Amino acid sequence: MRRRSPWFLVSALLVGCVQNGMAPGTDEVGVSPPQLQSDRLLVNNDPAQLDARVQYRAKPLFIRMKETPGRQFAPPLKSDGMRLTLVAEVSPPVVDGHVVQANDVDIDGKTAVIAYNFAGDIFAGAVQVIDFTQPDRPRLISEVLYRDADVTSVLKHGEHVYVGMGSLDPALQTPALLEEFLLGDTGLEPTSRWLGLPSWVVTDLGKDGEYVVASVGALHGGVAYIDRTGEQLTMDAFQAEEDIRGIGFPGASSMAAVCGSRPHLSLLQLPGLQRTLEHEVDGYNYPDAKGTIEVHDAICYLGAGDGGFQVRRPDGLLLAALRHEAFSDVRANEMVTNAVSVQGSLGFVAAGALGVQVVDIAGARSWATGGGPDPSGLRVLGELDFAEGFSSNMVKCANNVLVVAAGSGGVELVTMQAR
Repeated sequence: MRRRSPWFLVSALLVGCVQNGMAPGTDEVGVSPPQLQSDRLLVNNDPAQLDARVQYRAKPLFIRMKETPGRQFAPPLKSDGMRLTLVAEVSPPVVDGHVVQANDVDIDGKTAVIAYNFAGDIFAGAVQVIDFTQPDRPRLISEVLYRDADVTSVLKHGEHVYVGMGSLDPALQTPALLEEFLLGDTGLEPTSRWLGLPSWVVTDLGKDGEYVVASVGALHGGVAYIDRTGEQLTMDAFQAEEDIRGIGFPGASSMAAVCGSRPHLSLLQLPGLQRTLEHEVDGYNYPDAKGTIEVHDAICYLGAGDGGFQVRRPDGLLLAALRHEAFSDVRANEMVTNAVSVQGSLGFVAAGALGVQVVDIAGARSWATGGGPDPSGLRVLGELDFAEGFSSNMVKCANNVLVVAAGSGGVELVTMQAR
């Protein structure tokens, strides 16, 4: 997650004395101030305008073999056990003349929600909602533009969409902000419910029953447990964590958090967020890079930045890992593991300049049923054959849909079918 000096200094002044959710000289952080600026966001639910932003494709995607010296791109292979089809591309939003880039994705049922921010000193962000009711012809059904905020995380929870960001809105006591929308038949509509949070940006969002869980970082960051059942959003608990990057849920009463600066994995008990375990991990050292954790069958799949692709138990035990040199003998130094997402026996890695890498994770099934660590349990299949020069900073798959964030190139929408 990138940091920018002007914003970081402002947030340091605002929350430099925050303890237990309190900021100096203010009311309690976690209670909404009177109002946000009314012109700070623009909602577009116009079907004609939104349809024009989608370019439909019907391109089978194959896997290029690993790059080796003298053969930088091998001929494509068939996708291993899975038919992948690029069905559409969605152009990125433009906020006050600035093209924003996709950086986070949530998929819930037949809906994908995408977060956008700006890679520079300008604060600008957006949210898009994609409807996959017809998988081969997905539709962009809503878009929200933010003029003074970077959108850094999104979550669909029932009929609501939650947007996590960092904002310079003067109504906020600290820059981190969570905002709620209702997703109806005509698209997104603001509910006027939002919550200021400690620290400077919301880095990830998740759900625990009817509650929303938000990670915020880096200065005075941590995890917030948010009640959405009352008239207002309220923060019921907060646990400090250093430079938190992402959160996942390995059990009904626990959550895992991965952190940078002093890279580690923490296990927290829900709902009180008591820390029950902390384990050192390798990676998450790039201050300007995203880092992710995704949990399936109580196994944690980590997109650890400089630490590559790692598979761990919730207690931190390393089960298997792929360093960057495993993906390329030619350009390993150009790779960063921005994100990892898993469906079935395949893992997809947002690998920066090395596009989207595909990994066979067959060993994960034995780990989930009690098998032990298997260093050879991960096998690189190669790179998805998007256009040459394709770069990826986020990937998310679920329910036979793969959404790939291509930076300022918008997003690629891919369907997945078992052969």
